[in-house]
Amino acid sequence: MKLVYKRYASLYFVCGVDVTDNELLTLEIIHHFVEVLDRYFGNVCELDLIFNFHKAYYMLDEILLA
Repeated sequence: MKLVYKRYASLYFVCGVDVTDNELLTLEIIHHFVEVLDRYFGNVCELDLIFNFHKAYYMLDEILLA
């Protein structure tokens, strides 16, 4: 397992992936997730994710499984 992370403003997004997985694809998924969060919350911040974590998980679920 290896960690792939990206920093956006004051937020860090971390994914644990298999050694054989493509890091660039993981970074693209993180970037897309941040764009979706920005569209929904309008300049997403830590408090948005703390108080609306269920919405963030729902969006991530839709991105990965839909």
